[in-house]
Amino acid sequence: MLKRVFFVCLVTMLSASAAFSAITWTPTSALPAGTKDGALIAYNGYVYLFGGRSAANDVAVSTAFYAPINTDGSLGAWQSTTALPEARALPGAYAYNGRVYVWGGWRADWTTMRTGFYASINPDGSLGSWTTSASLIPQSGGVDQMDSFGRGILGLGKYVYIIGGEMNDASLTNKCYYSEIQGSGDFGTWNETTSLPVPTNGTLKGYWFHGVGIVQGTTSSYIYVVGGNHGGTSESHILSNTINADGSLGTSWTESSTPLLHALYEHGCAVQGNVIYAVGGLNGSTPQTYVQAITVDPTTGTVQGVVDETALAEGRARTHAVCYSAGGKDILLNAGGAVYSGAPYYDTCFYSDITIPTATPTETDTPVPPTPTLSSGVNYDVNRYE
Repeated sequence: MLKRVFFVCLVTMLSASAAFSAITWTPTSALPAGTKDGALIAYNGYVYLFGGRSAANDVAVSTAFYAPINTDGSLGAWQSTTALPEARALPGAYAYNGRVYVWGGWRADWTTMRTGFYASINPDGSLGSWTTSASLIPQSGGVDQMDSFGRGILGLGKYVYIIGGEMNDASLTNKCYYSEIQGSGDFGTWNETTSLPVPTNGTLKGYWFHGVGIVQGTTSSYIYVVGGNHGGTSESHILSNTINADGSLGTSWTESSTPLLHALYEHGCAVQGNVIYAVGGLNGSTPQTYVQAITVDPTTGTVQGVVDETALAEGRARTHAVCYSAGGKDILLNAGGAVYSGAPYYDTCFYSDITIPTATPTETDTPVPPTPTLSSGVNYDVNRYE
């Protein structure tokens, strides 16, 4: 009996161009005031913006705003809630276990601060009273630190981070710290961990105005530094490190062989799944409209690629970005920002569905088989694997 075998290859494919959902920016509720250099986070159905600088006098403010997230990803009206105990610009912010945390930053007289605050979140999204933490960010050589130590994701589980930044004498640093949130709700001791590599360019050999993102991978979690400034330089590098189980960082940082497409600093930074978004920012003194999407391999933490997404309508520096889920969709939000210096300060906010399409099987390399020869009355199934 003559026996013929025919193969059909079914391959699941998702082209590089389809690895991202095309961004369509839609306006949503405006901030109560034009704001730049704040800290934007999302938690439990609400978005929060802490501190920053306002158009009123261009110095740090203590405002705290929040807005509910609607099922379509848009925002309800922004409202004011309990103000920070002290004005802060470019602080860190994070929410964990029913509380919000704000640390570092500079106050209205431009003094860099070592203190942090935390407050309980009420069922309606508003905040209770703030408590000033007893745990201080360490000094370096007797100088207070930190501010400008990363826009974006600065917490994972019960750990929060400081990644580089500026000190009170206007110098920059490559030092990194982490703190474990305690059962009492307070910050734990700030512990020094693996420093960033010392930059070889720029007048100030440290890091500020960069983005920070954390990706929870398949077996490990990874932290990234995206762009930034070394003192007069706009950077395109992407650095990464692993996060250990105790919150510390791995023994060394790695610079990706795939950089940003456009060097920038003072940009918004947000993470959804294994994609990091760098939104707006500055190159030199020019506000940028770029939205760059960085894909990370969740198994190895390696940067797989960077693509340009739909740009902002106008250049936005010192802006804010965050990702969240709503109604089964993944959403990217851009809020506020400004130009390089002075007016205008933006109060406008825009959002987009960034849900990644699910890959579907497609037939590839499937030749049409010849008609099989029938023998002894046997019917051959040409789609059968043998």
